[in-house]
Amino acid sequence: MTNEDAYHEISDLDPAEGVFAGEVKTRKTGNSISLTVPKTAKPKDGIQYNTIVFPDGTIVYKPIPQSQEDKNPWLDGEYDHYDFRDALDHGLNYSDEKRIGKEL
Repeated sequence: MTNEDAYHEISDLDPAEGVFAGEVKTRKTGNSISLTVPKTAKPKDGIQYNTIVFPDGTIVYKPIPQSQEDKNPWLDGEYDHYDFRDALDHGLNYSDEKRIGKEL
């Protein structure tokens, strides 16, 4: 990805859709400089990011899309909040449908 591609990709984002997550400060960690991600940003563990740096010092972290083989919503936490038992109790159990025709 070139800087120009990154600029156009970032400039297409709507700032109104973003949420202020907190203020952070750089710190020296070994030979590197680190930025902490605030807990309010709700980052997921193990996600890789592309880092885009602009001449004015703006740093943008964009998640790298996972390949379809690696994406598993049952293991990556996507359904952690979903109450499957409640869904079954409220009519989303398709095995309880009335059978019509020649189904086994």
